[in-house]
Amino acid sequence: MKDMKTVPAEERLGKVDYSNYSDWDTYPRSVYECPFCQKGLSLSFKDFEKHSLSEFTNLSEDMAHKIDNLVSTLDKGTANSFLDFQCQGCHRPVRIYYTAWAGGRHGEAGFQINFIIENKV
Repeated sequence: MKDMKTVPAEERLGKVDYSNYSDWDTYPRSVYECPFCQKGLSLSFKDFEKHSLSEFTNLSEDMAHKIDNLVSTLDKGTANSFLDFQCQGCHRPVRIYYTAWAGGRHGEAGFQINFIIENKV
């Protein structure tokens, strides 16, 4: 766990709130920029929707287990979903935790990105 760190979402992503009333499937995008190699990865409403409330991971079993262990010691707040990937440049694992929500009489739904777990080694 010493090789992992937690980062507020606002430090890595320009957009941290999505709503189906104001955002579309593919636009606007939020770009994650790796602090180590500066390679960017674009994320949009559809990416968060696809992983919403899922336990599927794109990481190796070992790396996913390390992140799960770290997160078990944290207060996740309202986060109920995650999306993870390996940086396309340096291949470091990244997991983004977010809250998937729905409510209101008119079918509004969205996502609030809470925090990011990165490998700092």
